[in-house]
Amino acid sequence: MFDYHIHTHYCNHATGTMEEYVQAAISKNLTEMGFSCHIPYEFMPIEVPRKEYGMSLETLNAFYFPEIQRLKNQYKDYISIKSGLEIDYFGWIQDPINRFIDEYSCQLDYIIGSVHILNSNGIIWGVDDHRFSRYFNEIGIDNVYNQYLDAIMDLIQTNKYHILAHLDLPKKYGFKPTDKNCYYRKIEEILNKVKQRGMCIEISTGGLRKYVGEIYPDEKIIRMMVKEHISLVTSSDSHKPEEVGYNFPQLYSYLKQLGVKYLYKYTNGQKIPIKIDRTNE
Repeated sequence: MFDYHIHTHYCNHATGTMEEYVQAAISKNLTEMGFSCHIPYEFMPIEVPRKEYGMSLETLNAFYFPEIQRLKNQYKDYISIKSGLEIDYFGWIQDPINRFIDEYSCQLDYIIGSVHILNSNGIIWGVDDHRFSRYFNEIGIDNVYNQYLDAIMDLIQTNKYHILAHLDLPKKYGFKPTDKNCYYRKIEEILNKVKQRGMCIEISTGGLRKYVGEIYPDEKIIRMMVKEHISLVTSSDSHKPEEVGYNFPQLYSYLKQLGVKYLYKYTNGQKIPIKIDRTNE
């Protein structure tokens, strides 16, 4: 089993040292893990509490990358550790992020692409931050989902990211789209574009720990992904050491029941298939 979406105290909204996460992964029989703290907050919009959302650029260079390398060496006989980042897409201020990716991609095994913050006609707000939840009603739930999925589509078209995170994140606090037909049509368009670009989508148990109590994405979307042979990775979106590999034995069994035959890993940006029957031996 492997977990590619792991945060640490460097994110400023998670707890636990990197080494504690490694030890937790080993204790849960994971064979591979990847750190994916958020892009430095200097690249995030100033309208949100960005210093709570990510580490500084200085921390990235002085602590994050060196600590990953130290742990790779120390635990090489016990677990494979990959270097990743979760990098948001901000269409209205994206150019510096694209340059950042070009500069740092050589130090990364993979980049997780995500959308947490929307620009809704000048209102800059976080869709998964409870302090902004009022905007779901003010903007309209279906409008929020349309804006979110449009941003996801634009993210894919940059060709800068390897893995797409929590595809239905706006449901975190129970806000569900009401126009299901429109919603799943847009999901289908996204899946087609993901397949064309050769990207992966994560199946995350993180949603099980949230108010919504569901895996990201929902079962209908997972079934759509299986049907379209979308490449998948597994993740916990852990923010505490004990959350690493959260419910993974059940997750792997569930995926096999749905017909998933392969999962994918990354090394130096290259996607590698692994037969799911072998992932939890």
